[in-house]
Amino acid sequence: MKNAGYLFCFFTGKEKNEKDEQVYFALSRDGLHWEDLNGQKPLLCSEIGTKGVRDPFLIRLEDKKKYIIIATDLHIASGTSWEEAVHNGSTKLVCWESSDLLHWSEPYFFDTEMADAGCVWAPEAVYDRENGCYMVFWSAMTERNGEKRHRVYASRTKDFHNFSKAFLYLEKDTDIIDMTIVYEDGEYYRFYKDEENAEIHMDHAKRLMDKFIPVEKPFSEKPEGVEGPAVFPLGNKKGWCLLLDYFREQKGYVPFVTEKLSGAKFKELPEECYNFGRLKKRHGSILNLTQEEWSRFEKLR
Repeated sequence: MKNAGYLFCFFTGKEKNEKDEQVYFALSRDGLHWEDLNGQKPLLCSEIGTKGVRDPFLIRLEDKKKYIIIATDLHIASGTSWEEAVHNGSTKLVCWESSDLLHWSEPYFFDTEMADAGCVWAPEAVYDRENGCYMVFWSAMTERNGEKRHRVYASRTKDFHNFSKAFLYLEKDTDIIDMTIVYEDGEYYRFYKDEENAEIHMDHAKRLMDKFIPVEKPFSEKPEGVEGPAVFPLGNKKGWCLLLDYFREQKGYVPFVTEKLSGAKFKELPEECYNFGRLKKRHGSILNLTQEEWSRFEKLR
């Protein structure tokens, strides 16, 4: 696919405004300089569940005829505390579907049916090439063997309407959240946040259910106090970009680049090399666009 630009799907704000925790879009030609769309207003607003969404993930399906957004059902601005959200939050995920990226269905739920989970967070999806379906995955606080912490769970689907029973996908000795998975040259690469140190770990495997092998020292200089990894290929074989949200310093997203994921050595770009636009972009995802897809957004610019 010849790359014409990028679409950023994200939420914004500091949990103070009821419209911040909704779905926003931004465009970029190079993946580094971003233009907020729709007059800096949300493109999609959830009117179901908590009436707010965070961590929206956008995927183009393999048939290239449909797009899906899946997001966390959470609205901190409504007065919900983080403690309440972690232990008694929604176990449903909010979904939208579209055939053109502009006109979207009404929001609908994917109910994970995880009665023992406090909340389900930061959902994403990846195409499972071995099984011809999509694996949807998310983080949740659960108790296993007397240990209560965040683990990653998953489900399989072919149409984002019918989902398999949730299963445990990954657990570590510490809390892990914000997983994202991408594919390059026959390998899946996972990135996820270790809550103990607020660091990003990277590992790889040939199949999604294989044992993943850690990537040693994937950063030239290890970033700390970060979360919400978003990874996308820079168009026309220019390498890969990893966005990390420096939440402790409240700097927002900072881009890191590498030529290949195999043997990755991500380097942080200096501030003069990027501009994320006026809206503060929080945990989201990036979709590479064709020229035809790019042209659809002219009316929103």
